[in-house]
Amino acid sequence: MRRALLLVLALVLALPALADGPVSRVFTFAHRAAGEAVAVVEPLLSPDGSVLVRPRDNSLTVVDDADSIARVVQALAGFDSAPNTYRVSVRLIRGTSRPPGKGEATVKLPMLPSGLLPYSTYQEIGRFEAVTSEGERVQASIGGPYTLSFGLRRVASESERVELSKFNLERQEGPSKLGGVGNTRVLLRSSVRLLIGQTFVMVATPSEASGEALLLLVVAERAGAGS
Repeated sequence: MRRALLLVLALVLALPALADGPVSRVFTFAHRAAGEAVAVVEPLLSPDGSVLVRPRDNSLTVVDDADSIARVVQALAGFDSAPNTYRVSVRLIRGTSRPPGKGEATVKLPMLPSGLLPYSTYQEIGRFEAVTSEGERVQASIGGPYTLSFGLRRVASESERVELSKFNLERQEGPSKLGGVGNTRVLLRSSVRLLIGQTFVMVATPSEASGEALLLLVVAERAGAGS
């Protein structure tokens, strides 16, 4: 009888250890790509945890201890929401180190600290505003021969930031003397992460010693209900 009691006691003591074993949980997404969730999940895993992306059914399989799985469930609770809509505003400015010519209109850029850039005169070339959703790509003229294009996506690990991917500023060059339609010259190619509502300044210049540059002032804001 005593031996039986000891055996029962041993089984009871082993139960917590069994409960602490690995747990598997599958997350399937309707709106967001499963691969985007990896950046959210990985920092929450224990050293023994793992995550597997299944593109075929747009799902994520997470294996870890129960506490880590609980953290992942909480973090992904609002992840798979419908694509947000944003209003992106861009101004294209030419900065020069020479004084403005007679009758030339200039603009002030109060968001730039004095002396940050070696230019004394700023003139607006053009501007545009687009309302776009995550995953879409925007292409538009931004004044004269200049064209801007970019894709937009939400930064998974930072709810107050968006990324403008493949952000390209191009200029249409005139046709050659032999005829033709001319060429497109890429002036700036980058990917940038913007804090929602904050003006981000990008500078395109041939060299640091150049007396002229193109500045892009970019702002992204949430647009529409539910964004």
